This record gives sequence, structure tokens and C-alpha cells, in this order.
Amino acid sequence: MLNTDYLGVNLTDYQNQSSDYTDITQSRPITLQLFKHYLENLIEVGYELGLCGLLIFAKELRKKLRKNQGLTLFPDQEARNIFSDIYQRLECLTDDILKNLYQLNVHDSDILFSPKVLQLLDRILKQPNTEGTLGQSIVFVERVYTATILSQVLSHLILTLESSHAKQLKVNHVTGIKSLFYDKSMTMKYQEKTIKEFRSGVINILIATAVVEEGLDIPRCDLVIRFNKPNNFSSYMQSKGRARAKQNAAYVLFLDELDIDSCQRDQMEYENYEEIEKVG
Repeated sequence: MLNTDYLGVNLTDYQNQSSDYTDITQSRPITLQLFKHYLENLIEVGYELGLCGLLIFAKELRKKLRKNQGLTLFPDQEARNIFSDIYQRLECLTDDILKNLYQLNVHDSDILFSPKVLQLLDRILKQPNTEGTLGQSIVFVERVYTATILSQVLSHLILTLESSHAKQLKVNHVTGIKSLFYDKSMTMKYQEKTIKEFRSGVINILIATAVVEEGLDIPRCDLVIRFNKPNNFSSYMQSKGRARAKQNAAYVLFLDELDIDSCQRDQMEYENYEEIEKVG
């Protein structure tokens, strides 16, 4: 996955590659390679976001595949049989396994949500803010489908909390011109409306893809979190700048276990991180 460097370089390639993750919204022919791509995304969502995110993605993927079954393009009967078999397994996974697991563990946050998601909300709740008000947090993610599903997962998690203060948190997301699981593209008008709601405090937590920051006036805030390690120094500096305007604002990097070594190699580049959170 190629990240924009926020200075315009690689922006076109980023948009093109981001669209690979939003093809599921389009009425385009389904090939085995595309189907495999969807399943790989499904696995990644489960790893990153937990059972709740996995169920959301699986249900939407099944709905899109069912809607587009008439558009399948397979070279031979064997390929069609493979698609049919995997599709039936996806239905079983969604209806029989994931739904039942969710219902059985509906009150167990440690099973429904990944450690990374739990740490994310915990860090947001810990951020100092003006007395009597909720802080403003931006969470930058790498992929469009992560932004879309993480927004829903965080909303589910907030509903499980007993704190009335925490339940005042409102989550939304903005992505590029295409939006996962929507029948139409995320328009510039909708993006600007969401940013306006974030600026006014109607939304407290904004989940955004990196490419959004290139073209929208995203306000500075109390807390900026990179849900994934940035690929370059420009990415780091641009997103960190959103936390500079307010006193006690913070910039936090979330690292997966596999990113620890590479981050240590980049220590000179990222030595000014205010916090590094190890996930897992």
C-alpha cells in the first residue's frame, strides 16, 4: 500500500491504490483474484479490529457479493465452483459462526474488540482537555475500509461503557472520493460537513485516511493518533502538526509487534514522538 507524502508526491498513485480497497462498492465483474483480495481484507480487519469489525465486514462483503453474483467473470467451470464453495463458506462464517460468537460474548469487550481498538479508546479517554468538555481526537488510518469499519467499531465500544461522560463521544469518518460500503461516493460536500461537525464539537473522534488531509481543512485538535506507523517523515510531520495548536495536545503512534524493529531503525527520524504505544 502506497501512502501519499502530503506534499503531492505519489498522490495519484495513492488514490488509485486506495480505490482497490473500495472496489467492493462498485458494480464491477468479480474475478477470483478480486474475490481473493476481498478475503485478504477480511482477515486483516479481523486482526486489526477484532470480532466486531470482522462481523461488520463479513456481512457487508456477503451482501455485495450476493448483489454482484450475476457479474462474475470466471474462465471455466472449476473457477465458478471455487467461487460458489467459498461464497457458501462465507455465508456460514457470517450467519453461523461470527453472529453466534458475537451474541455469546456481547458483554465481553476483550473478545469483541481487538487490544488495539481497546487501547485506542482508552488513550482517547485519558487525553487531558478543558474542564467540562470532551477533547477532539483525530485517528489517521492507512486504508479506506479501516476508516469505515473502525468508525462503527468504536461507536459499538462506546455504547458498552458505563461512564456517561464517555458515552458523549461521537465518532465519524472521512475518506477519499470513494467510500466503502456506500452505494455512492463520499462527496466533497459530505466531507466538508463532517469536518465542520468535528470543528464545532458535534463529533469528538474523527477517523480519517491520510489522503483526506491533502485536500481538506482538517482542524488542529487535542490528540492525533496514527493507527499505523507512517511510511515517511512527511507523513509524520503533517499529522503531528494537527496537535500543535493546543496546550497539552499530544501526538501518539500505535505500533504493532512487527513494527517495533523497523521503528527502532527509524529512531532518529521519529525521536520526537511524544508517546509510542506498543500494541499486542
